[in-house]
Amino acid sequence: MITKKKNLLMLLGVGLTVGTLLTGCGNNSNGNSSGDDQENVTIRFSWWGNDDRHQATLEMIEKFEELHPNISVKAEYSGWEGNEEKMAIQLAGGTEPDLMQMNFDWFMVYSPDGDGFYNLEDLSDHLDLSGYSEDSLEPGMINGKLNSVTFGENIGGVVYNKTTFDKFDVPIPETWDDLVEAAKKFPDGYYPLAGLGFHQIAQYLAQKYEKPIFDEEGNLNMSVEQIQEGLEWKQSMVDAGVIPTQREVIENIGSNSVATVKQFIEGQYAGQTEWIQGSYSFKQVLDENDQELVLAKYPKIDGAQIEGVITQPNMAFSISKNSRHPEETAKLLNFMLNEKEGVLAMGTARGIPGNQKAIDILTEANMISDFEQSILDIMADTKGIYQGPYFTQSTLTAIYTDVLERYGLETISSEEAAESLVRQVETAIEAMKRE
Repeated sequence: MITKKKNLLMLLGVGLTVGTLLTGCGNNSNGNSSGDDQENVTIRFSWWGNDDRHQATLEMIEKFEELHPNISVKAEYSGWEGNEEKMAIQLAGGTEPDLMQMNFDWFMVYSPDGDGFYNLEDLSDHLDLSGYSEDSLEPGMINGKLNSVTFGENIGGVVYNKTTFDKFDVPIPETWDDLVEAAKKFPDGYYPLAGLGFHQIAQYLAQKYEKPIFDEEGNLNMSVEQIQEGLEWKQSMVDAGVIPTQREVIENIGSNSVATVKQFIEGQYAGQTEWIQGSYSFKQVLDENDQELVLAKYPKIDGAQIEGVITQPNMAFSISKNSRHPEETAKLLNFMLNEKEGVLAMGTARGIPGNQKAIDILTEANMISDFEQSILDIMADTKGIYQGPYFTQSTLTAIYTDVLERYGLETISSEEAAESLVRQVETAIEAMKRE
C-alpha cells in the first residue's frame, strides 16, 4: 500500500524542482524587516472552503487592511480539491503562504519534530491565545512548540429527526439502550441511526475501558480481543435494528453524506452520529422538507463512567517558518481570532469559534443563533477524549473502512477482522514513523 506520506514525499520531490524556479515568490514579499508598522509589506493567506467562508474571510481581510494600511494581504482560496498536493509543493520549495489553513493530520507529515512551522508562542506580543483552554491548544503543540492554533473544536454528537421520532411516539434517546428500545417501536425500513463506523466503535471502547484506541505515540491501547468486542458491539446494533445492514449502507449511502440521501431526507434514517459542528447541513435539509432536527449528546453505554466522545481540532492555522513578516502575519491571525471587527466579519462561517473571547463578541452582537447555542451547550456539557494524532490519518481510516465493510458483509469473522485491523494499523504506523 502506498501511504499518504509517500505520495506527499513524491510531490515534495517535484516541489524542490519547482521551488528553484520560484525564487523570490511565495511568502517573501515587499520589504525584509518584521514588525515595522511604517513599512509596506505583503503577506499571503491561504484557505479552502465554500463560498460563505470565502466571502466572510475576504470581508475580514478588507477590514484588517483598513486598520493596517501598510499591510496588504494576498488571499489564496479555493475548494478542497488539490489543496493537499499544492501544499506539499509549496512547502518543498519554501513558497508556502505566510498564514495557512491546515488539516490537523498534516502535521505528522510536515512537522513531525515541531520544527516545520513558526512557534506561535514566540509571537505572543502580537497573538493573544488567552481565550483558549490548555486542552484546545494541546493538539497544536509538537515537541514543545506551538505549530498551530485551531479556529474551533469539534466533538461527537447525534442529530435526530424529531419529526420521525414524534410520528412513532418515541422519545429522543439518551443511551444506547434507549436506541435499542426505539428500534423496537419503528416499523420495518425505519432506523434510529443511519449507520456506525470505527469512530463509534472507538467511542464505545473508550466508554467501557476509559482510554483511547491509541496513545499519542501511535501505540495501540486496546488488545485484539477488545477490538473484536467493539466490532461485535456494532453488529449487535445491526441485529437490534438500530442501524441498517452493511449492504444497505453501501447501496443507499455509499460515500455520500447521510444528509444528502433519500432515506434521511424522507425520515427513514432518523438519526446520525456526527461531528457536532457538522450538523448544519442536516438541519438545513430537514428545514427544507418541513421536518424538525434536534441535537443530542452522544449516547452512553450502560455503566459508563466517562462519555468517551472523540474531540478533534476544527480548522488549524499555522504561520510559515520562512515568513519574512511573522509579526504582521500574527497580527492578521489575531485580528481574525480576537478582535471585534475581525470576529464579527467572520461570524460563524468557519463554525463556532473555540476562543471564548470570540464567542463573547458574537453573543453580545446576537450572532449566535439558537441552534448554534445548542451546539455550544452540548460541547460545554461533554467531556471529550483525545485519540491522538494518528487516529484520523487517511491511511488508517482506509484500513478501518475496508475491515468494517468486509466484516459487515460477513466475508470475515469478527476475530479475523480484529486481527487484520490491528496488524494493518500497526504496520502502517511503523511505516509512518520510519519515513
